[in-house]
Amino acid sequence: MLLPNNDLKSKLSALSSSQALIEFDLDGKVVAANRNFLEVMSYHLEEIQGQHHSLFVDPVERETAAYREFWAGLRRGEAQVAEFKRIGKGGREAWIQASYNPLRKRDGRLYGVFKCAADITAQKVRNADFEGKLKALDPSQGIIEFDLDGTVITANPNFLAVVGYGLDEVRGIGSQITETQSAANEAAAAIAGIGETIGQVNEISAAISSAIEQQAAVAQEMSANMQAMTSAVGEISQNVSLIASSTQEVDASARLVRDASRSMAV
Repeated sequence: MLLPNNDLKSKLSALSSSQALIEFDLDGKVVAANRNFLEVMSYHLEEIQGQHHSLFVDPVERETAAYREFWAGLRRGEAQVAEFKRIGKGGREAWIQASYNPLRKRDGRLYGVFKCAADITAQKVRNADFEGKLKALDPSQGIIEFDLDGTVITANPNFLAVVGYGLDEVRGIGSQITETQSAANEAAAAIAGIGETIGQVNEISAAISSAIEQQAAVAQEMSANMQAMTSAVGEISQNVSLIASSTQEVDASARLVRDASRSMAV
């Protein structure tokens, strides 16, 4: 029995069905533990009974001033509530959400410590995986964190660069920061639209330039044809002149023949 007060048996039984429970004396030695605790830490009761609580603590942590103060506080009657990393059998790491509660006799004197814990190892693993994915996103995405009231908790440099604020300026601010973010998104969309319009103008300009080049080529071809026609007309004119000159010469020869004929007849 973890608690000497028989009036708490029914409550303790209900608690023991879902929680990991263990009792220590004021020196930190194990008095008793329930099945849930033993399963979390992978021990049998006979392996831990009489052993010091430090058996479940990382070797580095157990030598620290903080760990010594942890037990000093319990011996002063100060409860300790937090998430704790503990070491199970074979060095297996386990995480628990626990409360260490000093036990008092009827006269108020302390005689032990009762710990009630929940195994949160799986949750910690999921959180670590999520944090790893979040860190992978952080260099390329704008990330901001809010509490349930919409108040800013933190934001990464990418987000701050978009909205133009420093972290100290936005931490603790409520929903107005989301309006700023919306405006920034609209501005980004407008800039993208301008870029698209510029692209369309460039396409139109290119089409006009192509059409002008085609017209210039046609004009050059027409000019060449006109020059060829002009040259042909010139040649025709020259030929007409030659024909006219030859005709005159023929007429003159005919007159000479006629005159000669008359003379002979006389």
